[in-house]
Amino acid sequence: MKSFFYFLTCLFVSIQGYSQEEIHFEISEYNLLFTTVEINNKKYKALIDFGDFAKLQLSTKLITKLGIKTEKSDIIMSDINGNQYALEKGIIKKLKIDKISENNIEFFSAKNEIESVSKQVGTIFEIVIGFGYFKNKNFILNFKKNKIQLYKKPINIDGFNSSINSDYGYLISEFKSTKNETFRLLFDTGTPVSKLDNNSLNLSIKDSTVTFQNTQFPSRLTKVTSNNKRLCLNMESANLEELKPLNVNGIFGVNDMLGKIFIYNNENNSLKIISNTQNLNKIPIFKQ
Repeated sequence: MKSFFYFLTCLFVSIQGYSQEEIHFEISEYNLLFTTVEINNKKYKALIDFGDFAKLQLSTKLITKLGIKTEKSDIIMSDINGNQYALEKGIIKKLKIDKISENNIEFFSAKNEIESVSKQVGTIFEIVIGFGYFKNKNFILNFKKNKIQLYKKPINIDGFNSSINSDYGYLISEFKSTKNETFRLLFDTGTPVSKLDNNSLNLSIKDSTVTFQNTQFPSRLTKVTSNNKRLCLNMESANLEELKPLNVNGIFGVNDMLGKIFIYNNENNSLKIISNTQNLNKIPIFKQ
């Protein structure tokens, strides 16, 4: 009898087409997303950073602690002083990202980089889960329930729809300005506040302020459009010269993600942004 009910349960989930795999996260005072990763029955804090191309990055300290062998990769990075170095790479045989188990997953590491960033953002972490982990999956980034859900069945719901490009290994979303100019943003959960390049397009912009760590900074309210819908982003002006190879006009940061739900569809190359979440409980996956 138990086997029969188990079969019915599995069948129901399969018919619904919704995965039970999900990653819960918390948002730090620095506006960054953190979750837990379990390796060898021990849990470690991990940053969820869509501004990182890799599936995983491990700290130098954790690699030493776990005794994992690494080798130089063919990926060359540069530090702020212009010094170039090759990233180390290796394989973790088994780990668990919150409720999702993974085997033989590749990771990269830059010497002492995670240790340095941990001090800057005020949260000690030893692992980075990059966009590379999510790139080929369909997922919902839910800032109402602070979790990421993987899904299979298409989700038909009205929302602000943006086409995306991930050819560079990053999530780059495309919008239209109110003057119908193409406007490209790096979608980055590793950037606390959205940023607008100083030399950006002639957009519809209004002076404003953005609050970060209880301090107000000058910002620009930037209007972008898609499928007859409009979205207003609160962006800090910045020099984004380092992002020039990605051909983006700015960064979609966490301050403009809060309270929203993002549905990423890898097959359709689209990112749907839902600001009005009142009626979502009618859709099964949002009841979970």
